Amino acid sequence: LGWPDFSCTFEEKDTDKVTFLSLELNPDQAKFGQWVLLALSLAMFLLALLLACRLYSREKRSLSQDTNAQDTGSRDSGAPEKQPKAYFLGVAMAPRLAAR
Repeated sequence: LGWPDFSCTFEEKDTDKVTFLSLELNPDQAKFGQWVLLALSLAMFLLALLLACRLYSREKRSLSQDTNAQDTGSRDSGAPEKQPKAYFLGVAMAPRLAAR
């Protein structure tokens, strides 16, 4: 009595293929694919940083222009008051348009 006598032999395929993104590729092709994905992710990261810096500089520039305009407007009492502007992605617009 006890465990039956099983022979557990697996006939594995002896191939030089690896699975990368659900594709059966050679190891060199898989390594190249990994480098391509790394390069694309770094490019996207740098693009995001560039866009963030551009947005920051535009916002800073538009805020300084509005501050200068308000300073000159406060000296001139005859100038009509402008509606305060809201900023969306560094672009000054009316508050009702920014809320959309």
